[in-house]
Amino acid sequence: MVEKAELEKGLAAAITDSDFELLELTMREPNIFRALGIERQEIRHSNFFAYLLDPRENHGLRDIILRKFLRDIFADDRAQRTGQISV
Repeated sequence: MVEKAELEKGLAAAITDSDFELLELTMREPNIFRALGIERQEIRHSNFFAYLLDPRENHGLRDIILRKFLRDIFADDRAQRTGQISV
């Protein structure tokens, strides 16, 4: 069992950690899904991204988003090292 003093020490270390601070700042950024009240409805997220990535949809972006997405995926060094990206 973790002692209270150890727990408090660990919590204090986490709070002052730069990665923790960056995470906290990132969570404060605007989130379209939170604004719409659907942040925990994954199927709606998937539908939204499918809409954006489909060049045949009526968003007027043609294939710009899809090309950028694929360019970023294949520029990832993990894809270069292994020939495939594993998640």
